[in-house]
Amino acid sequence: MWTIYAGVVIGLGVIVALELSKPRRDRFWWFAPAAAFVIAMFAMYWLSPPGQRRQIRRTIRKRLASPPAEAWFEFSDAGFLSTGRDGRSGFHPWSTVAKVVQLPDGLLLYFDENYYHWVPQRAFGCPEDYATVNTIAANKAKLFQRAAP
Repeated sequence: MWTIYAGVVIGLGVIVALELSKPRRDRFWWFAPAAAFVIAMFAMYWLSPPGQRRQIRRTIRKRLASPPAEAWFEFSDAGFLSTGRDGRSGFHPWSTVAKVVQLPDGLLLYFDENYYHWVPQRAFGCPEDYATVNTIAANKAKLFQRAAP
């Protein structure tokens, strides 16, 4: 991280040195170093730990403000069909499911690290249906994990 700060300071020093070496025909000669300084300070803040915390808080607020999408699922041995509230549906074979994580209160069906479906246990009609889907997922998914309660 210190190399980024050093690079910014050196770059700013080069800009100031170049501006100071020019003849003073322009009365706004100071504008380029001042703009470079403001941009450098913004970049240093953005990359600093407080700037990173601000970005994380902003991202979390966005996710909390927009509720997760609701969908209907139909599970089978071949895969599962998910239908969204807008009526669009898609069939997902078990071979496309990278990982299934069984939590105490539901299932996480991962397609990659950032894209998953959350299926709560209460969404199933009875405990037997939930147990059946768990068995199918354990046998068909690439990776099946049981999380500790």
